[in-house]
Amino acid sequence: MDQRLNERFFEQIEGYDQLVLDYCVQPTTEEKTNGLLVGRIRVNGVLYGESYTVDVRELVKSASVSGEFYIFTCGCGVPQCTGLDEGIVVIHYPQSLRWLIPFPMEVGQLSSEERGKKGQRRIYRECWFKKDEYVAAITAGLEQATRLLEATTPQPELCPYGMEIEALQRLNEALKKGQP
Repeated sequence: MDQRLNERFFEQIEGYDQLVLDYCVQPTTEEKTNGLLVGRIRVNGVLYGESYTVDVRELVKSASVSGEFYIFTCGCGVPQCTGLDEGIVVIHYPQSLRWLIPFPMEVGQLSSEERGKKGQRRIYRECWFKKDEYVAAITAGLEQATRLLEATTPQPELCPYGMEIEALQRLNEALKKGQP
C-alpha cells in the first residue's frame, strides 16, 4: 500500500471515524465460478486492507464484544497465510468502540531477523466509531452483499473460502437483533 495513502488514512480527524463495508464481484480465472464476492472496508472514504479479504464473521463479532479480531485475512480464511500475525484490537465503550490497528499489518512471513526489525517499528493506529453507526455500516454492507448474490447468476463465490449466502443472512439477522 502506498505510504501516502496510509498517512492520509490515519490523519487525526475531529469526531468519530466513518466505516463503510461494501461488496463487489471480482472476476476470476476459474471457469466454474462467476467471480468472487469480495468485501471492502473504507474508513473516512479511504480503502483499507485492500490486499486482504474481509472476514465479515470477525467484523460482526467485533460489533458486540472487545477483543482481537482478524477482520482482514487471507482468501482461505487463515490470516497467517498472508503474514498477518496480529489482528485488530477492538475495545468497547458505552457509546463507541476503538480499533487499534497494527502497522505494518503483516510481518508473519518474514525471517525472524526481518520480523524483529519490522516489529520494532510497528505502531498501533486508532480509529474511533460510534457503536450505532458501526453496526449500521456493517448491516448495510451485509444487505448489499445479499442483494448482489441474489442478482447474479450463477452466484459468485464468497470470501473467505467456505462462506455461504445463508451464513451472511444469519449474521445480518443476528446483528440487527444485537446478538452477533
